[in-house]
Amino acid sequence: MPMSVGHVRDCRLLISETVKRLKRRRLIASSARGPDRMTRLGLTVVRPQLDNC
Repeated sequence: MPMSVGHVRDCRLLISETVKRLKRRRLIASSARGPDRMTRLGLTVVRPQLDNC
């Protein structure tokens, strides 16, 4: 089943909303138009989840 253009648009919207949410919580940050990177706070939030695997 081929993906529709609307599906791609929905995925991009979902990703941009997720990135905004992570930035608002200060779990990721970007500087000088560079790529988004995980902050120290983001690492401390994620690390306990990795230990549970």
